[in-house]
Amino acid sequence: MAQMIDAYAKADSYSDRGELVIGTTHEGNTRQDKVPFATMLERPDKLHLQLYQGTFVCDGRNAYGWANDMPGFILKRPAPKVLNLAEVFADDVLAQVLTGGSVKESPALTMLLGSDVFEILTAGGNRPELMSDDYAAGKPCRRVRIRQSDGDLIYWIDAKSHVLRRVQYPTERLRRTMALSTPTPPSAVTLTAEFVDAELNTKIASETFAFEPPPQIKLVDKLSPLWAPPVPPSPLLGSTAEDFRVRKSDGAEITSADLRGKVAVLVFWSVGSSESLKMLEALDKAAAKFAGRDDIVILPINIDPSGPGGFADADIRRSFDELKFKIPVVRDVDNSAVKAFEIRFQPNLFLLDKNGVLQDNEVGLSPQLLAELEQRIDAVAAGRSLVDATQRRFQQRRREYEAAQQSQNAAAGLSGDIPQAKLAAKSSPKTLKLVELWKSTAVKRPGYVLVTDEKQGAPRVIVADGLKAVAELDAQGKLLRSIPLDLPKEPEGVVSYYRTAVGKDGKRYFVGCLPDQQQLHLFDSDFKRLRSFPEGSHSGIADVQFGDIDGDGEPDICVGYWGLVGLQAVGLDGVRKWTNRRLPENLMRLALTGPNAEGKRLILSSTGVMTVAVVDEKGETLKEMPVGERAVRMIAAHDLNGDGGVELCAIAAAGPGSDVAVGFDGGGRELWSYPLPPGVQPVPEMQNEMVVGGKLFDQGPGVWVFAAADGSIHIVGIDGKPLDSFAAGEAIHGLAVGQLAGRPALVYSGPTSVTAVRLELP
Repeated sequence: MAQMIDAYAKADSYSDRGELVIGTTHEGNTRQDKVPFATMLERPDKLHLQLYQGTFVCDGRNAYGWANDMPGFILKRPAPKVLNLAEVFADDVLAQVLTGGSVKESPALTMLLGSDVFEILTAGGNRPELMSDDYAAGKPCRRVRIRQSDGDLIYWIDAKSHVLRRVQYPTERLRRTMALSTPTPPSAVTLTAEFVDAELNTKIASETFAFEPPPQIKLVDKLSPLWAPPVPPSPLLGSTAEDFRVRKSDGAEITSADLRGKVAVLVFWSVGSSESLKMLEALDKAAAKFAGRDDIVILPINIDPSGPGGFADADIRRSFDELKFKIPVVRDVDNSAVKAFEIRFQPNLFLLDKNGVLQDNEVGLSPQLLAELEQRIDAVAAGRSLVDATQRRFQQRRREYEAAQQSQNAAAGLSGDIPQAKLAAKSSPKTLKLVELWKSTAVKRPGYVLVTDEKQGAPRVIVADGLKAVAELDAQGKLLRSIPLDLPKEPEGVVSYYRTAVGKDGKRYFVGCLPDQQQLHLFDSDFKRLRSFPEGSHSGIADVQFGDIDGDGEPDICVGYWGLVGLQAVGLDGVRKWTNRRLPENLMRLALTGPNAEGKRLILSSTGVMTVAVVDEKGETLKEMPVGERAVRMIAAHDLNGDGGVELCAIAAAGPGSDVAVGFDGGGRELWSYPLPPGVQPVPEMQNEMVVGGKLFDQGPGVWVFAAADGSIHIVGIDGKPLDSFAAGEAIHGLAVGQLAGRPALVYSGPTSVTAVRLELP
């Protein structure tokens, strides 16, 4: 080991292109997942490093760094005279990205640029042991083992050059963690770093260290974390939930009535949630403190399916035993608890007082919860109310989130506060004539609105009723039916938006999803669920579009994912037709162009890095086109003038909390722009569904219609000319253009009603 460390310290240059290989064995079947990495160094001041989701490049004049999940921002600093680890990791966010993987720091980079190397490589000074020699990458290697509590750390060192060829990492702790995220615990887990083509004192091409930032990218001197906005506490806070029941693994049933007279801590969790394990650790610690207290009940409620293909009680109990958890295994067998508390996220903690009143709620895991959980339980047990404190905590977190966003925008050269949308007073158009056709209050929780275009028969007005049902209205606004959706168990059993298409058989189909979920759901014309897609876990679905893209008469489901999965086309049978993983990892919103002469369509995807990707019906990327200097987050495509072509519109960020609508052509050239009133959409679903296009007047081409954050609706012509606007006087929950009673109409929903209007030219 000393010879290896000395060789790296004295080397003038180094190069590798490696793979981190994670191997798992389930029931005799072995699977390998690979994460590439690369290190190229030329002393004293040149480096190209790719590790996990981060990149650091230094050309001797400037140092650049970026994180894949922070599109549009690149760190730029003057290059130091001599590189060291402190310079590479000087930015806190980039340092977290470069060291946040399964094995933390790169041992090669540590030896090249670090100090106290022997201490680091021996994991705190554990004594190295020489093992028998073996081969790695065809080279004879000396093997050195460091014993650790969760297994052996083994270095494979080239016997001749002293280059590090392979590292085998201990995996027992990783295996135990994986046991909570698979129905059947893995029998074996391996974690190996393969340093492919590793060479010391090798000649490296100068272009390896060359980097020219794209002109549309914001150069910053500090990367700021992109926090997710805090989730508000449950609307049940201060009140009681509906009755529910859960079951312990010993068969004992616990109902909401059984918890009266006791302080109840309920944590809804899922094996697919990365934060659940730490939440369970905190819960187990709290359970140990309150052991023997008959007035306190702690229940970790697992919400995963328990039937065929799900998770057996014994599997979860075995994982709990390996982790030395004493808390019981509790299941929500009939989904009653999930419904009672309206669970959408997990882990999710609810603290009930002895009367069943919800006193505290925490969505996700926070350091504050870990530090205060036991104190909060004590407070409720002593009869104190936490309702006001919970609301104040959320308001403080929201202020911190807004401050972080402002800081990042300032670093990116943007200025101004993030304005909170103020609802505009109800108003009428200035030049257009508005005729209210009807207003329905029959839908309990109106949301997304869709008006179908039927070749035969009257159009259907489809309205999301909350996240688990749809309502259908007729052209006169009469409620025809309310349909509870047959959905999988939450968290996937929720839908916020719908897409529709007609199959080769002439039947209408619907696809429903919610942003960031793991599955979409395919329904028939009567909203009977036909299937859900896909199986397995991923980074979340970014968007779904539905239409015949290859001209065979059958609609295809186009699915864009966050992360590495990319873009997929899926048939009505749930079978993937193709996958495109060659797009940026931050796919955002999708749109389909109109069919060409052969009936084929293009798929457009905003990428979040100021480009729109264009993909053909076979899944091949035709191009990525910049849209002016805009960071486009969503796009829409409609044939507004009926010429068989397509008009394109994007929503882009003009600054903090400021959206601008942009019209562009097929080459990405900006044709027009229309700034929308500032503010953040108060309805999260409308952030992605705020633009529709179509025929709104009896004469002339179609128009673009935008729902702004202040509740105003804006009509813009095909040429980008503003035609008019009016305010609904409330937040917009859904927006659609369609034909009602043979004439164009605009349909929109608010918190309690669905309204149809006709707009007429003066």
